[in-house]
Amino acid sequence: MGTIFNVDLPPKYKYDSLKGEKENLQGVSEYIYKLHESLDILFQRLHARVSDVAEDPTADNIATVDADGNVTDGGIALSTDGTFAANLDTLVASQKAIKTYTDAQIVIAKTYTDDEITALNLGICRQEKYTEYTAASNGSVAIPHDTTKPQKTEGWEAMTRAMTPLSVSSIIAITITAIIASSASGHIALALFKDDDADAVGVAAEYAVGADQMKIVTFTRYITIADTSEFTIKLNIGDPVGSTITLNGIGGAGLYDGTLISSIRLREYDPT
Repeated sequence: MGTIFNVDLPPKYKYDSLKGEKENLQGVSEYIYKLHESLDILFQRLHARVSDVAEDPTADNIATVDADGNVTDGGIALSTDGTFAANLDTLVASQKAIKTYTDAQIVIAKTYTDDEITALNLGICRQEKYTEYTAASNGSVAIPHDTTKPQKTEGWEAMTRAMTPLSVSSIIAITITAIIASSASGHIALALFKDDDADAVGVAAEYAVGADQMKIVTFTRYITIADTSEFTIKLNIGDPVGSTITLNGIGGAGLYDGTLISSIRLREYDPT
């Protein structure tokens, strides 16, 4: 707000002569007139602000103040809806609404199928097990390129990692990064197995268009568990004809002096 009372006080009253008294009275009169003008301006401004606030306001809307200090209806309301169903730019969520929404994102049913796991919010990571492989290794055991699940006896075992789960309701995320090269062109399968189970629990595939071409294969598979006993995840690699597949190298030999990194990572998530 700008200066309202921009007037000079009248000079000190002088009573030593009638002329001086007249001049003083005239000064007082001018001062009172200017004071009246200032008060009138003040009342006009106050009335304008009250009118701005009172002009068609919407209940529960948030008030805003412009550069001139005028209070107006901001057109934005406070919302306590924790579902965010309205999805509007004219609503601002309260702290309680935000907490309700975020809490709902980690509430997951305890019954689900393997096909549904990838669509679930995984909840809190309870533990993680990770192993890096930098040395070169190789094998030449075939994995058929057909419509059947790879079997435990197919492919050569390239990486393993064990974990003891904390809860039977957990979801286990298995993440593989494998740097591989085949001695021949063709399809390459990377199959995951749990313990000594016959069927693979997950498979990734790559195609080598020529011999000794390095590929980086990364994939994640989610599985459920039946108990809290230690289990081991194993990665078998092979192609349909039993070509030599090298991990972290080419033709059975390593590259880059042990700085190529393949890995297997297990994370346990608690969806409750």
